[in-house]
Amino acid sequence: MKKIITIFTLTSIFLFSFISTKTVQADTPAINPSRAEIEIIVSIVFSSAPDMIAVARCESTFRQFADSGNVFRGHDHYIGIFQIDENLHRAPALAMGYDIDTVVGNILYAKYMYDHQGGTRPWLDCMPVPQPTPPANPPADVPPTTPSDNPNGNPPSTTFTLTLNLEAGMVDEQVRTLQQILNSHGFPIAPSGPGSLGNETTKYGTLTRAAVQKFQCAKNVVCPLEGEFLPGYGYVGPLTRAALKLMVETPPVTANP
Repeated sequence: MKKIITIFTLTSIFLFSFISTKTVQADTPAINPSRAEIEIIVSIVFSSAPDMIAVARCESTFRQFADSGNVFRGHDHYIGIFQIDENLHRAPALAMGYDIDTVVGNILYAKYMYDHQGGTRPWLDCMPVPQPTPPANPPADVPPTTPSDNPNGNPPSTTFTLTLNLEAGMVDEQVRTLQQILNSHGFPIAPSGPGSLGNETTKYGTLTRAAVQKFQCAKNVVCPLEGEFLPGYGYVGPLTRAALKLMVETPPVTANP
């Protein structure tokens, strides 16, 4: 019963924030709802835009605060439930009466961004990658692949092992795989030392992010114009992983002799 009352109270605050002046947020009591409660509130606020519920899950798993009690920071200056770039948006958000350090402010400013900046476009890298539908009846005249079809013993495609969302500050073995892919396909992490070809590391630092950003622009995954806000820039989510996989599994084009 207490849980239901808490959720009802939080929901009331959000609905009141929407129908009142934006400065009402300054008088709203500080609240620190659980992830489950935040998910419910996001679902209510974005009931007509369910993709934004998926965005909040992807960006922060419905976190506004870290375990330490400080505002949750994903990659560098991206903060809160919707990972809003504080360098670009803190000042304009405050001018509108939204404090993105709070649960209310982060969600309401994300709603403003959704309404005025192209829907989910600022969160492009958190959108799911459409999967191709396999044909119902494969052509009967295509023989199955046998070892004799590959006399050199080379695999038809390079093994692809990236399954995680990767971001600046992470330490994971898949970061090494990411660096190896970029280094071997024309997007070097560094010319020498840690991160360079043959010296890949497990840390996702600024050099790795810069290489990812060059790859994203080159492959038209995400590439912001000057001053444009695109949180997926430098973040390896589903779209970027799909583009990396395509690059790895596509054989290089060689000129005819």
